[in-house]
Amino acid sequence: MRYSKQRESILEVVNQSSNHPTAEMIYWEVKKQIPNISLGTVYRNLNALVDASLIKRIHIQDVDHYDHRKDEHYHFCCRECQTLYDLEATDIKNLIQKVEKKEQVKIDDYEILFYGTCMHCMKKGLREWN
Repeated sequence: MRYSKQRESILEVVNQSSNHPTAEMIYWEVKKQIPNISLGTVYRNLNALVDASLIKRIHIQDVDHYDHRKDEHYHFCCRECQTLYDLEATDIKNLIQKVEKKEQVKIDDYEILFYGTCMHCMKKGLREWN
């Protein structure tokens, strides 16, 4: 992959983010450093970074989010506030082996995304009930 200042800045924003930013969020952050960058440039570079396996794309409810973590972990999306959280990996090798055996396939990659209500929204809901 050829070096570019824009790509480096975009990767830096994703790498320093823990909130799984969208392209628009990345655009506004990079724009502080490179005022003349376009949203199209951000999208093109994000696609190149995903293709090069430097970051991951997580597609949730018609919106792409970007993740710098390449270690095994899962995600949780709150249906109330749409916040995306990292969840630490638990052993799912047994489940994968069962699926492979039953379906006669070889799984070499997977994504696990849980949906529900986060603790913050549950607490907010409890306050509204009282």
